[in-house]
Amino acid sequence: MKKFKKLNGIFYSICLMSVGLLYAQTPNSLDIRVGDIILIDLDCYICQIIKEETQSKYSHSGLVIGHENGKPLVAQSLGEIEVVTLQIFLKSRRPGTPVNLKRSKELDSLFFSNMDEYRSRTQLLQYFYFNKYSQNPFDRLFLWDNYNENGVELLYCSEFIVKIMNEILTYKLQTEAMSFNKHSEFWETYYGDIPVPEGQPGSSPGSLDRDPLLRSVPHVDLLDF
Repeated sequence: MKKFKKLNGIFYSICLMSVGLLYAQTPNSLDIRVGDIILIDLDCYICQIIKEETQSKYSHSGLVIGHENGKPLVAQSLGEIEVVTLQIFLKSRRPGTPVNLKRSKELDSLFFSNMDEYRSRTQLLQYFYFNKYSQNPFDRLFLWDNYNENGVELLYCSEFIVKIMNEILTYKLQTEAMSFNKHSEFWETYYGDIPVPEGQPGSSPGSLDRDPLLRSVPHVDLLDF
């Protein structure tokens, strides 16, 4: 999916056109919309540790950033920040594990009460993705404020989602104090000479799942899209 990885004016136009088509439909609370967050569990060793540390079923998160031919496109920070189809995003999940679609209550309210404002917010979300976040590298150290030698911010999956969503939300998604106590020896080895960021602010798929500003959308079978 290399064609989705870099800033692309044509792709940006497709996203905006697709969003416009969405608004032409009858509002339906079960649509997969731009701004929706998808939580899954990846099939990797550190992912299982992250789940235990964050007391969650989930170890990875993605953000619906547009549609192509009626199919959702998901932005994720996994190795690098990129856009993939929903199908490819879900293929990476651990077999047999749940998928959770989370939705901003603020955007959901606007969807039904003020469509013009909702359109403006979601288009702004796409703008921020392509102009601020699409080229940022992945942060394997899971630090909230971490920059490379060129001054580019490194972002892990849920951090990317919280920061880009907070660009458009009035009521901001919150961070949690990070805990590394359950597997302290693993993390000491993982971080090496760098102090383990115990108690530092951060985010996780688990904290997104628990955030009171988000709700789970029931009865959406993502595999049908």
